[in-house]
Amino acid sequence: APIDGPMRENVGLLGSPAFEIPRAAARDLELVGRLDATTRARRLSEKTRHNVATMLMTLGRRFVIEAIVLYALTLVDNLYGWRNLWAMSAALGLVAVAALGLDILIERGSYGFRRMKPLVATSYDRAFWEIERYWKLSGAGVVSGLFAGTPFRPLVMRFAGVRVGRCVFDDGANMSERTLVEIGDGATLNQGVMLQSHSLEEGAYKCDFIRIGAGASLGVGAFVHYGVTLGERTRLDPDAFLMKGEITPADSRWRGNPARLVGRRAEPAPMLMAAE
Repeated sequence: APIDGPMRENVGLLGSPAFEIPRAAARDLELVGRLDATTRARRLSEKTRHNVATMLMTLGRRFVIEAIVLYALTLVDNLYGWRNLWAMSAALGLVAVAALGLDILIERGSYGFRRMKPLVATSYDRAFWEIERYWKLSGAGVVSGLFAGTPFRPLVMRFAGVRVGRCVFDDGANMSERTLVEIGDGATLNQGVMLQSHSLEEGAYKCDFIRIGAGASLGVGAFVHYGVTLGERTRLDPDAFLMKGEITPADSRWRGNPARLVGRRAEPAPMLMAAE
């Protein structure tokens, strides 16, 4: 952020070098402003009850997982003794699989086992509360960082609701709404990548799909916002921020914050069929 220059009011700063953006879009303020004071007060009371239920669900999830771990290890200790390396290793492996399965079940169940769809809502709407509950119950799990960089990672992401193609390398990308993410064949997601399928500004929530084309590559720490479509073989450089709604052409390269087109590769030559 600049420490000199003119004083700024009612604007935000984005990018490097920084530039001004509106503090709040008029359409977002209008969306929230449609609710009168009585309706807001009533919905806030409803949201409090909804939040209490979410807290109890989160605590219940942790209790069940801890109970499974303690029961399994105690059982193995009673049967074989804690010094039995093979028995303890097998028990820990089974517990890990059970915890992963339970986390995925809770995460998908928190949104009714449905796939999310593009949505515009306010923080006073029940549709947003359901998304918020999904964040709480999915963020508390072990799915996010498990098997990063291994061939098992795409399989886990498929179970969690991500549409993943073949031969995808995922080194532990973070996804705020997994069922809004589609990843094409042969894509590469490096460590620290963030796929944020939503925006929440001035009480207005908006979400949309993020589609990553076949062969696309996202560098370390890259950030992709909602409504973005990366064309085939797009390269997004490390720490680049691809802003909402961007559609990148195939074989292009993007860099910076916000990300800008910096080059395009020549169209790949067609493969010749081998002579029989």
